[in-house]
Amino acid sequence: MIKFRNSRLKIKEEFLVAISFIWFCTLLVHNFTDFSNVVEVNGEEYFDCKKLYGSHKMTGRDSFLKSLDRKVSFNYDREASSTFHKVHENITLRPLLNCFKQDDPYLIKNIKELFIPPRRKNPEPAVNSTQIITTSHQELDFIQMVFDFKKEGFFIEAGAGNCKASVTETLQNKLNWTGLLVEAVPHYYRMCKAKRESAWLINTCLSIEDKPNYTNFNLKSAGSFKVFNRTDLVAEIMPGMASGYQSDYDIKIQCMPVYSLLLALDNPTVNLFVLDIEGFELAVLRTIPWDKVDIEVFSIETDLAGRFQKDSSRQAIINLVTSHGYTRFDHRNDINTLTGVNQNDLFVRNDIVEKYDVVQYDEK
Repeated sequence: MIKFRNSRLKIKEEFLVAISFIWFCTLLVHNFTDFSNVVEVNGEEYFDCKKLYGSHKMTGRDSFLKSLDRKVSFNYDREASSTFHKVHENITLRPLLNCFKQDDPYLIKNIKELFIPPRRKNPEPAVNSTQIITTSHQELDFIQMVFDFKKEGFFIEAGAGNCKASVTETLQNKLNWTGLLVEAVPHYYRMCKAKRESAWLINTCLSIEDKPNYTNFNLKSAGSFKVFNRTDLVAEIMPGMASGYQSDYDIKIQCMPVYSLLLALDNPTVNLFVLDIEGFELAVLRTIPWDKVDIEVFSIETDLAGRFQKDSSRQAIINLVTSHGYTRFDHRNDINTLTGVNQNDLFVRNDIVEKYDVVQYDEK
């Protein structure tokens, strides 16, 4: 009897295993062939994230998700009014990735594949303080006021532009720092790729959510405002998230959370984070899990806060960052003549203030 009972249990177990296998194969085949996973909302393609319910517990999750990870390509080929900002780009979006929180392993794995790693080490040895020459007031403050000519640090510069006016170039070229350059504009990214071979690169924007998201990105200007003390003049800001009406310069791109980028780099200590994304800095800062990152110093553009992200302000940025244990300092010689106020604010984590004995330098 005991032997018979054990045989019945074994048959029952094998039956349940077989049923589970058939269910999994049916689900897998269904998702290979069912394109209803991707739905269109207001002309945009999104993955129906409800289809992923329970998949985080699935054996072979990566293979399952890869079968759903459809790429959607757009070819922008427009005759815009500016020859400098030609709109001729091929953009690839991946709707599935918008379903994942910023620490999801599948998302992190795929971001790693988007990086261009450093292609060479800096060929020059780090120099001493008397050989540091830079025209950037921001960079002088990092080098002199905060880090006391520290060598071999790590930076993130979000909004690197074409890298001709990058505020981390001297750190990289003269003090042997490396880091990550984040640039959303494709032709700027290609210029950085040619110019900054000793840094990591990624062609994306920073998400304003705690997961990837789509945004309309204007390749010419994220918006405009009236020039300080000149009501007859209007200034256009740099390319960025489109804040007004759509134009021939708009393209749709997929933004990645800054925390996801850090995890894809194995979450290094970030000695300096330069955040300059034309008015949406507060939204990005709100996505950071502050207890899970190691960021020593921020330099944040604040003079456009509130102009395009309406719930933002310079004071809101100051309140948020200082609430997480940072002290604010002024950048020297930093008045933006177009806005009439300081362009950037410098935030140093309190333990770093003590470590380097950071004090405010006078204007000079």
